[in-house]
Amino acid sequence: MQVSDIMKYARLAGQVLCIMIYVAAPALCLLPENPAITSEDLYAIELQVQREVNNARYTARIPQLNWNETLAMEARRHAKNMANRQFFSHDDPMRGDLSRRLDRSGIEWIRCAENLYSEIGFNDPAKHAVQVWLDSPGHRKNMLDSMFSDAGVGAALQSDGTLLIVQVFILK
Repeated sequence: MQVSDIMKYARLAGQVLCIMIYVAAPALCLLPENPAITSEDLYAIELQVQREVNNARYTARIPQLNWNETLAMEARRHAKNMANRQFFSHDDPMRGDLSRRLDRSGIEWIRCAENLYSEIGFNDPAKHAVQVWLDSPGHRKNMLDSMFSDAGVGAALQSDGTLLIVQVFILK
């Protein structure tokens, strides 16, 4: 057997493994070679981020965040804008900072904050995003701020396979 044959079989085995993982848990199969992520996959990642953040809040004995679909829509819009226009910032050059974006969307809030995450190639991006945020003092403060009552998460994929995750927190 030649090396090229071994490489073909190894690649095929990797693809079969990815399919098996995808069938078991679609949001976990985010290999850079597989850019065919669906909106359902992105939604599963969004919900998993919310669960992971609420798990961290539970551990810290802080009330759980309510899922707010209106906030999730705003988070998705920001993630898609970053993906489509190739920027990574809390300030959208066209729509402004978080407070301005929330106001423009008609979302009522007293306090707000936002966490952003960008990655490529992790098998469990939601868990990794939350861990990265927990390891960052500013992001951790947002996640574990007991004043925040609601959150929404948005995810988008750039053309190069980079996953962008936005989580928005508010106090109503």
